[in-house]
Amino acid sequence: MSNFKQTALLAVVYSFIIFGTMAISGWVSERNLYDKYIIEFDGIILPYQHYALTVNFYKNVLNFKPLLRKDKSKAIVGFEISSKRHMYLEPANEFSSSTGQTISIKVRNGFDELHSQLVVRSEKPLTRVTKENYLSIKDKGVITRIVKRRWGREFVAYDYEGNRVIFTEYKRKNDYRNRRPLK
Repeated sequence: MSNFKQTALLAVVYSFIIFGTMAISGWVSERNLYDKYIIEFDGIILPYQHYALTVNFYKNVLNFKPLLRKDKSKAIVGFEISSKRHMYLEPANEFSSSTGQTISIKVRNGFDELHSQLVVRSEKPLTRVTKENYLSIKDKGVITRIVKRRWGREFVAYDYEGNRVIFTEYKRKNDYRNRRPLK
């Protein structure tokens, strides 16, 4: 084989390797706008009306790790749901969403044990029930029973603000794609 043919063959092979690597790594085409930028999902903002009840529920019942303000007050500004996933608290007002939000958490292992522990934690009331507050806290701060669905099993934790946290165990890895949108 002549030197020219060897050089041409080597150039073609290297070109295929370079363009193939670029295509596989996504440099040639973008799937969406965020492929251009380094972003990461940080968390959600949860509006509240009753700070103490909200903090007590997520800290003492759901056992989420509090995120503290970095000033002298050390006030709880949110919770760490899992590594790098946060839930921030914001007072509900005319500029923010009202309460009644939904958070979905996928449970990978120990679904039944987690449910049992949360039920036990929720049985101890976080606030004293009186004639004045009975209707506003009735059926709140509770953990539902486990329900079987097409895609797996789930249970819901309702906080005192009307927000809900849905804990789901999927039958198979990608069953979340078969889930119907929440109403």
